[in-house]
Amino acid sequence: MNSQHIPDEHHITRYAGFRATYYLNTGERRVLAQAFLPRRENPYGSGPEKYLSVDWLEYFNGNLRQQLDQVRNVLLQNRGRTVGRRSVFAIVNVGLTKQIGVKNNRKLLVKTTGNPHDPSHSGVYGLTPDDITIAQDIASSARVEDAWS
Repeated sequence: MNSQHIPDEHHITRYAGFRATYYLNTGERRVLAQAFLPRRENPYGSGPEKYLSVDWLEYFNGNLRQQLDQVRNVLLQNRGRTVGRRSVFAIVNVGLTKQIGVKNNRKLLVKTTGNPHDPSHSGVYGLTPDDITIAQDIASSARVEDAWS
């Protein structure tokens, strides 16, 4: 399967553990900017990640909760991840993510990774581990939803 660009009107989601979240004075839950930065070494010694790992929500059918449940199942079953009971999904619009990149003189691409066994798995390409301002802007625009309904 070839990778494909995700339409601007669609959404991607980034899994974030409880430690990557915080609460505003209003009680609203938010995600830290670091959740939107690629790792400096992954695996160790190989250099920075080539993309920020995300999932394409509209790949899945159903309402938002059904889509997030399907993403959680993919993380658990296909990727062998642990999904904590207090973890979240940070949801961002693709077009807005790309606009944030432009605003910060960076061209960001949002496309699938091309894995036929994990077709919702996508990446935000063009970010570096030092792009904290971009990550802060993306995190600020994110809608945060519990990973477990």
